Amino acid sequence: MFRKLDYIFSGSCHRNHRRFFLSIYQNSCIYQYVLTIYQHVTKIFQWNVAYYTKPIIPKEENIGCYFIYDNDGELVYIGKSNSNLYERACTSAQDRTKGNFSRIELYSMPTHADTNIYELYFIAKYNPKFNSDSCCTDNPTFELPDIKPKYALERIGIEPFDVEQIDVKPNYISSVDYWKEPEKYYLQIREKYDWEAFHRFHSQNKDGIINIDEFRSKVQELQNNGYVTFVFNNKNSCFRQFT
Repeated sequence: MFRKLDYIFSGSCHRNHRRFFLSIYQNSCIYQYVLTIYQHVTKIFQWNVAYYTKPIIPKEENIGCYFIYDNDGELVYIGKSNSNLYERACTSAQDRTKGNFSRIELYSMPTHADTNIYELYFIAKYNPKFNSDSCCTDNPTFELPDIKPKYALERIGIEPFDVEQIDVKPNYISSVDYWKEPEKYYLQIREKYDWEAFHRFHSQNKDGIINIDEFRSKVQELQNNGYVTFVFNNKNSCFRQFT
């Protein structure tokens, strides 16, 4: 019986067939006065995926300082990590630039002491705008030995996506109101319903628009190809892993 009802309320059922089956359903013993329907709110977001080269850093070299550059190539922040340079640099770029950066340079240091000293030295020397608490109004009177970044995250590209999000809200209507326009509602027949069918029922299905699962798959594909991904939307929020 439930399989027959699933067919009736699916998009594959012909309109005339649906009317015939619904007339039988209305006169059957399971016809109810109050029916459970699922309403929806559709939102379209523009989400962007920036993807970067992912450095492979040995554990013994994963401490030191990092430089973050914005889209214009300007050095905007200098930080350090005495435990996990790569992870700390990624988190810092996410928090401070909201995905709006072109490159991160990683300076591996042999010791924690070197890391602490060089961070203050680099900030005093370059005065990045996001290091306002540690910047100086003058310059150092000495020079430390020059070192070069050993690793880097370089941006390869940015891909924009229009993503459709459908929020679900259960509601109840009388059977009389339902049968006036049955094609307008997604009717709950079983205790568990088909989420894919629900989204297909309400989706705007426009060219170029994808759903959240499809977007997640595209991000996962970039990650599987060895890239670091930063996802940010048009509201200036950013997250590194899409879950």
